[in-house]
Amino acid sequence: MTDSASSEIQLDDDGMNNMFKESNDQNGETQKEANTSSKVDIDQLVIDIKNSSEGSDPKSDSSTKPCIYMVPGHLRKVNAKAYTPTLISIGPFHHRDFRFKTMEKLKLRYVKRFRDREESAEPDLLNRLLNTIDDKKEDIRSCYSDSFGFADDYFVKMILVDAIFILELFLSCFPKTDKSNQENHDSTNSIKAEPWMLSAVTLDLVLLENQLPFSIIKVLYDNYFSTKQKPTLIQLIFEFFKDFNVQNMKHEGFEVEIKHFTDLLRTFYLHAPPTSSKSKRCNCFNLITGKPASKSITSNEWPPRKKVRKLLYSATQLHEAGVKFELSNSKCLLDLDFDYTNGVLKIPGLELNDSAEARIRNVMAYEQFDLGEKTFITDYLIILDFLINTPKDMDLLCDKEIVVNYLGDDKVATSVVNRLNTNVSWLGIDSKYRDICEDLNRFGKNPRHRWIAILRHEYFNTPWRGAATIAAIILLLLTLIQSVCSIFQVV
Repeated sequence: MTDSASSEIQLDDDGMNNMFKESNDQNGETQKEANTSSKVDIDQLVIDIKNSSEGSDPKSDSSTKPCIYMVPGHLRKVNAKAYTPTLISIGPFHHRDFRFKTMEKLKLRYVKRFRDREESAEPDLLNRLLNTIDDKKEDIRSCYSDSFGFADDYFVKMILVDAIFILELFLSCFPKTDKSNQENHDSTNSIKAEPWMLSAVTLDLVLLENQLPFSIIKVLYDNYFSTKQKPTLIQLIFEFFKDFNVQNMKHEGFEVEIKHFTDLLRTFYLHAPPTSSKSKRCNCFNLITGKPASKSITSNEWPPRKKVRKLLYSATQLHEAGVKFELSNSKCLLDLDFDYTNGVLKIPGLELNDSAEARIRNVMAYEQFDLGEKTFITDYLIILDFLINTPKDMDLLCDKEIVVNYLGDDKVATSVVNRLNTNVSWLGIDSKYRDICEDLNRFGKNPRHRWIAILRHEYFNTPWRGAATIAAIILLLLTLIQSVCSIFQVV
């Protein structure tokens, strides 16, 4: 590692300003070069391309595919705010944004707190941390789709500050941190003291462009944090992101390998808690871990995705055709189920609030890049988009408690759902969802179901109306019998 990277990080305001100045100088030099190169030397260009090809990194293959991406323009233009941090920058993508300069200074306070606590037992701790990150810097860089040309020394320091900040924040928000450190945590934790700030930072930490590789966070925590009665990293994470843990998953026995916190958020939507027997898992768990859900499907034999003709009927139209909508007992978004015989469609619930759109959009963007055919969140939202075309459809699903609308207006909620899939690449839908769509289309086309539904809605929708209808039928039958008897008497 170079001397500059091994030196102790400056923890005052000047140190932070120097880091910003360094990144700006890099931008300035790049701009000057661009301005002075108005004419392109074709011969030099050919040489540069050849040299670039010959000197390419041998690691740059499919085995080092990035897992942290910049959201492309065609998705960002639909709702740029959903992908952009509001308060704090993590990693290289938004590091040069001066809107986050104040929070960069706050990060250094967290690093200082870590140093003051840990260096009493190990004076050279920060240098060891820097060396650890420096040894892994190429692996860390390979996790990003672009590192924006940060020099190695600067990149290493940036990752160190961000990782320590995250871990110190998690520790300060963990209720069982040992009392010897709790007062120190609370005295410097301005984020925890301000609920609005904690809420904003929590959301920022799950945005796709605002990630650190989980592997480096784990290495630093396991090897350099010596807090007494230290909780596991998974415990810290589950406690900090508990409001996003829609299935109330437990950290015990958590087996899914996550790449970063956006990946964790996706897991919260899909992964069901393991049962007492490790041999028994729900369908969600098998799909996410890549383990076979049944003997007929292995981890490398996913059912083929096919384009399905869109669901022909909205929720209201299906309801009028006799489909009964019910909230699924499972909160795993894969557990969508349609019982054709009884006409019952069970759908896992979804909450729509101020942060829900940002969380869902970032998970969907992650699926677009990294998960191939395992785009299960996208599939669920496509089905929901098929069902919800008007505020009346939204009102129906809210009435069945399938959608919990904290946005207030059904029109707003409908617009949010309909826009989620805008510009999203769709390779086809998972076979289970495809079968459900086809069954719903078939059910909606059957006139018998519609006639039965009309009878239910018009004549049997309340006990009193049902009783009156039955009485009218009986009276009609008695009148008919009396008429027939009268005819026979005359004959």
